[in-house]
Amino acid sequence: MDTLWTQAELEALKKIDSPTLSNAIETFNLRPRTEGYLGPEIQCRFPKLGVMVGYALTVTFDTRQPGEARNWDMLFKVFEAVQATPKPVVAVFKDLSKKRGWAAYWGEVMTTIMKKLGTVGVITDGAVRDLEQVEKIGFHFFSSTVVVSHGDLKIVDINTPVEITGVTITPGDLLHGDLNGVVLIPREIAKDVVAASQKILQHESKILKVISQENFDPSQLREFYH
Repeated sequence: MDTLWTQAELEALKKIDSPTLSNAIETFNLRPRTEGYLGPEIQCRFPKLGVMVGYALTVTFDTRQPGEARNWDMLFKVFEAVQATPKPVVAVFKDLSKKRGWAAYWGEVMTTIMKKLGTVGVITDGAVRDLEQVEKIGFHFFSSTVVVSHGDLKIVDINTPVEITGVTITPGDLLHGDLNGVVLIPREIAKDVVAASQKILQHESKILKVISQENFDPSQLREFYH
């Protein structure tokens, strides 16, 4: 994976909210406006943590079958994959279980390990737990559910494309998320999207200024919508 952002660019992206970034991406006409962001099933568990930005590390996991031997080696391969991924890392965990969301791979211990290795957050269509402890750690949780148990899970595969809410995420994808949701940043515009976001903010600021006038009339907005 190639690191496409400088540290300064990463910090600049963290100052932009995800909806503004989503609007900015639209201006490049690289994909339909209804694509490139995760669906409402994926909820931000810690809105106060602000923006999450990083490179995707993808993992699939499933429920271990009765009598199936436990394979801890796969978990350590996940840790090795994190070490080999450009930082910061966003872990993307796909739940393959028949009862998806009934067991949490992510809690306080997993989070503490992964953060130590350079991971800033996780996106999963499965469950998470230990919310109070993990929020204090300052680690982003985006999940479809919250559940009390870790169940009996196993790692299936690492760094292969996964589908979350119908959106394909590949290893190394650039991900940006906040309390509004998660958006994928196309590689082609990685260097230009911050400037485009600033233009969006300036444009919206002008609209809001017009609306704030005491004698506001909707017709005054026509210059912004054409």
